[in-house]
Parts: sequence; C-alpha cells; structure tokens
Amino acid sequence: FQIDRPEHARRAVTRACLAKFRSHRRAWRFFSAQPPWYRRTCAFWIMSAKRPETRERRLDLLIRRSEREKGVPPLKATNPGKGVGP
Repeated sequence: FQIDRPEHARRAVTRACLAKFRSHRRAWRFFSAQPPWYRRTCAFWIMSAKRPETRERRLDLLIRRSEREKGVPPLKATNPGKGVGP
C-alpha cells in the first residue's frame, strides 16, 4: 500500500495490516499486480474507517476477495476486461 498525498498520510496503512495482508501470499500477489489507482483506493478505503473493527473487516474482505482474484465490490472497475472486475 502506498499513500501518495500528504493529506492521506495520517491514514496510512499500519504495519500490522500490511503484515497480515502479506502473510496471505496468493492474495498479496493478486493485489500487487493490480493498477496503482486500485491499490491506493483500497488502502484509503480500509484506513478511512473510523472504527478499528471496521478497518479489520474491510481488510479481511480485501484479503478474501484477492485470494479468489476478485476485486472488492465497492471498488470494482466498471470495465470488466481491464484489471480488477467481477
């Protein structure tokens, strides 16, 4: 995960989240192969949650979907032939 804008830095992905995601190799490999816009948006989507439980739930959803080589439903690309999609 990478945060490009300073205003998003306060919501940067924690080391614990990153370690948890990387421990799921198949999911991490799929996620890493996705376009930068998708990776940035996922990071912001997870860390923008106010409650820790919500951040954890979103990360778990991202991991589960990535293991199946699927995009996260709220962030799916509208063009199914390119990158992340249904």
